[in-house]
Amino acid sequence: VYMRFGYVPSPLCIYENVWSLPAAHILSLDLNDSEGPHSFASFLSSGADLSALMKPYWSHLQVLQNSKVQNGAGKTGGNDNANMRQKIISEFEGILEKCVCERMVSDVPLGAFLSGGIDSSLVLALMQKYSDRPVKTYSIGFSEKGYDEAPFAKKVAAHLKTEHHEHYVDSKQALDVVANLAYIYDEPFADISAIPTYLVSSFARNSVTVCLSGDGGDEMLGGYTRHVSGSKIWRRMNMLPRSLRVALSLSLSKLPVNMWDKLSHHHPQFGSHVHKLSGALGVRDSAEFYLRLVGKWNDAESLVIGGDSCPLIPLLDPELQPKDLSFAELMMYWDTISYLPGDILTKVDRASMAVGLEVRAPLLDSRIYEYVWGLPEDFKIYQGQGKWLLRRLLADYVPPELFERPKQGFNIPIGQWLKGELRDWAQNLLDRKLMEEQGFFDASQIEKVWQDHLKGVGNHSEKLWVVLMFQDWLARWG
Repeated sequence: VYMRFGYVPSPLCIYENVWSLPAAHILSLDLNDSEGPHSFASFLSSGADLSALMKPYWSHLQVLQNSKVQNGAGKTGGNDNANMRQKIISEFEGILEKCVCERMVSDVPLGAFLSGGIDSSLVLALMQKYSDRPVKTYSIGFSEKGYDEAPFAKKVAAHLKTEHHEHYVDSKQALDVVANLAYIYDEPFADISAIPTYLVSSFARNSVTVCLSGDGGDEMLGGYTRHVSGSKIWRRMNMLPRSLRVALSLSLSKLPVNMWDKLSHHHPQFGSHVHKLSGALGVRDSAEFYLRLVGKWNDAESLVIGGDSCPLIPLLDPELQPKDLSFAELMMYWDTISYLPGDILTKVDRASMAVGLEVRAPLLDSRIYEYVWGLPEDFKIYQGQGKWLLRRLLADYVPPELFERPKQGFNIPIGQWLKGELRDWAQNLLDRKLMEEQGFFDASQIEKVWQDHLKGVGNHSEKLWVVLMFQDWLARWG
C-alpha cells in the first residue's frame, strides 16, 4: 500500500501491532471490563485488531447521502440562473467568513501561508477583511524554472496589502531537510513537497506561532487536474477499444519527459503528467484509472516481495463507495477519504509541528463540506474549470489575472538533485546488494528505474523517492 500511494493510510501503520486512528474517528475502551473486546487488556494484547473498535463521529459518505435527500437527484439542471449562482456565492462566503474568523482567534502571533494560488489567496483575503492590521504572510521560492510560485504570492500580497515575508531557498537548505524527514514523519512518507512545507513552516515560525492555510479546497471543489481533465479523458477512453488504448499508452511513454516539457513551456511538469496519463490508458475500469492517476508505483504488487494481497483501506472498502456520483465527484470523494488525510494533512501537520507551528485550515470545516457537497457539480467544475465557487468568490477580492494560471503544486526540482547533490546518498540507499539482503523489494526493477533516471530516460523522481524514503526510514528506525 505504501509503495502505491507514498504514505501509509489509516488504520494501517508501518510498525507491527500498531494502529493509526483514521480522521474523524474515535476509539473507545472500557477500563472496567477485564476480558471483553473493548477492555483495556485487549488494547494491550499483542496483535489485537483495534481497527474494529474505531468508529466515525463524522462521515463523508453520510454527508453525501444526506445531501441527496435534501437536494434530490438533480445535478445540473437550471444552474445557469445568475440569481441562483449569486445566492450560492453569498451563502458560501458567509459560512467561510465564520470559519476564517473563528480560526483567527489567537493569543499568540498569527499569520498565513500564501502560495498565490486560489485557496490560500481566498483565505488570506477574508483574514485581511476582518483584521485590524496587515496580516503577516509567508512564502518561499526556488530559483529553478517551473518550481517558483513566490512571484505570484508577492503580487497577491501586494494587492491585499499584507505584511509579506518571502524567503528564497537554495538547494543546500532544502537538502539539509532530507536528513531529518524520517524523524519528522515517523513513518515512510514520500510526498516530495514535505520539504518545502517544512521550510515555509520553519520560516514562518520565526515570527508567528499560528498560521492559516488553504488546504482542503482542491478535494472539495474539483481542484486537481484529474477532476477536470481526468473525467473527460475517461469518457473518451471508453469510446476506444482497450487494445488501441494500450498501443497509444506505449507511444506516449516512448517520448522522454523532458521532450514533452519542451512542447509545453507554460505548463509546469507537463511531461510528468503526460507519462502518468499514458500509464492509465490501458486500465479496465474507473477505479483502476483513478489508482493509476494517484499512484506512485502502479505495479507495486510485483515490486514488493510477497505483495500480492493489498490490505483493506477506506479507499478500497466496497461498503464506503457512494452511488450516483459523476466520475469527477467520485474522485473528489476518494481524495477526501484517502489522499487528503493520508498525504496532505499528514504532510502539513508533522512538518509544522516539527518547528512548533500550529496550522489551521478553515476550508476543512465540516460546515463548509456539508454545504458544498449539497451543491450541484457545476458549482465545483463549470465550463471545463475546477473550483468555480472559490474562483468566483476570490474574484471579488483579487483580480483574476493574479491567480488564474495552470496549477503548479508545491514542488521542488528533486529529479535534478537526484542526479547531482543527492546522487551519492541515493546510490547508497538503492544499492542492489543491500536491497536484496533486506528482502523487501525486487531490486532489479528499482535498479533499472534508477539507471534510467540517471541517463535521462524519463523523470522517475516520484517513484524513486518512495523507495528512498522507505530505505532511509528503515535505516533509522527498522
